[in-house]
Amino acid sequence: MKTEPIYSEITISADDRKKITRGMIGIVAVPVMFGIFIYFIFSWVVGRTVLTGEWEMFDYMILFFMGLIISVCTYLLIRKAADLRTGVKHVYEGILEDKRKDIQKTTTSSGGAGRRSGGGTRTKATITYYLKIAGKEFAVSHSKYAQVATGDLVKLEIAPKSKLILNLQTVQKATEAQPDVDVDSLRSSIPDKVIKTNLTPQDEEVLRKIWLKKLRTKLLFIAVPLLIAFSFIVQGWWGLLLLFFPVPIIIVWNAISLLRWYLKYQSIKRDHVKEEITTTVTDKTTTSGNRTATSYLVSTQAGAFSIDKSAYDEVKSGDRIVIEKTPVLNLVLGTRVG
Repeated sequence: MKTEPIYSEITISADDRKKITRGMIGIVAVPVMFGIFIYFIFSWVVGRTVLTGEWEMFDYMILFFMGLIISVCTYLLIRKAADLRTGVKHVYEGILEDKRKDIQKTTTSSGGAGRRSGGGTRTKATITYYLKIAGKEFAVSHSKYAQVATGDLVKLEIAPKSKLILNLQTVQKATEAQPDVDVDSLRSSIPDKVIKTNLTPQDEEVLRKIWLKKLRTKLLFIAVPLLIAFSFIVQGWWGLLLLFFPVPIIIVWNAISLLRWYLKYQSIKRDHVKEEITTTVTDKTTTSGNRTATSYLVSTQAGAFSIDKSAYDEVKSGDRIVIEKTPVLNLVLGTRVG
C-alpha cells in the first residue's frame, strides 16, 4: 500500500458544480424561510406587519437577526461562488491517519426572569466529524465518517474556498495491504482468545487510580446539591426543599451509584482476576469535547475499548492487540500489540 500522501489540483466536474450550486440554493433558502416565518408569526401575534408603523424593541431585534443571517449567508455564497469561478478542487490521497468526533455541549436556560419555578436548562450537543489525511483534518458528514476506517488509503476531493467535501472514496482498505493474501479471510479465521490471569501490583495501582478518579467525580456531583440542601435545612426552609425536590434525588442517586461502583470495585480486588483478550483492531477513533477529556477508542472484533494515547498511536487496523480488562465494570488495565 502507498504511504506517501499525494496532493493535486484538478478541474471540477459537472457533478461537482451541481453539488456546489445545490448548496448555494440551500443558503439562499435560509433567510427567505426565516423572513416568511417572522412575517406570519409577527402578524398573527402583534396584529401588524413587521417593520411597519411605530417600531418597538421587537422590530429592532428582528432587524438585527435578519442582518446577521443575511451577512453569514452572503459570506457563504461568496465562498461557493469563488469555487465555481475558479473551477478548481483540491485532491488529497493518502492513508487515513485518524478519525475524530468532536462534541461541543452548550447549556441554555428557559423560563422568564424572576420565575421561581417552571424554568429549566437544556443541553444541546453539536457533533462534528473529522478525518485526518496528509496531516490535515477535514470536517465531513457522519455518512462519510462511517464509510472509512483508520489505515485505509483514501481519496478526498474538496472545494478549497467553501470547504465542501465533493467526494470521498476508499482506494484500498487497510486489510488489503497484501494483495496476494486474503487478509479479511485470514483475520476472521483467527479467533479471539480470552484467558484469565491474576492481577499484578501494577494492575492494582491502575485500579486504585480509576477508583479515586471515580470518587472525585461523584463527590463533586454530590457536594453541590448537598450544600444546597444543607443550607435549606439549617435555615428551616423546608418548603424550598420540597419545591426543589430534585436536589435530594440527585444526592441519593449519585450516592447509590457510587456505592454500587465501589462494591464492584471491591469484588474485582477480592477475586484478583483479570481477562486478557487477544483480538484484531478493525478501526480506531478519538473523541474530543469542551466538557470532557479526549478519549481514544479502538474498535475490535471483541468490541470497542477506550485505551491510552500511547497505545492508540501504536496500533493500526489489522493489528492483533491484547486488551487487559476486568471481568466486572470492563475497566481497561493495559494494552499491548499482540
